Amino acid sequence: MQALAERLEGQSGRLIPKKLDMSKEDEITEIFAWIEKELGGVDVLVNNAAVVSHKPFHGKTNQEVSIHNVFQRQVFNRSAVNRFCL
Repeated sequence: MQALAERLEGQSGRLIPKKLDMSKEDEITEIFAWIEKELGGVDVLVNNAAVVSHKPFHGKTNQEVSIHNVFQRQVFNRSAVNRFCL
């Protein structure tokens, strides 16, 4: 992303790459505080973060298949992102 941002310098608009771990609500809070302060808020949200594992189910750990962890990332934290954008 950083290389793409550098290639796009001088073009209209800006690409500001930021890393965010969607499984950590404190990181979500921090990034949206930064967005509000530096950019004035969110105009468009594409909320398509996902975790994909290509391991067969029988090869996954309990942590990887935990319904709590799946819901935390895919439902609760996405909901937090949506809340920050409203």
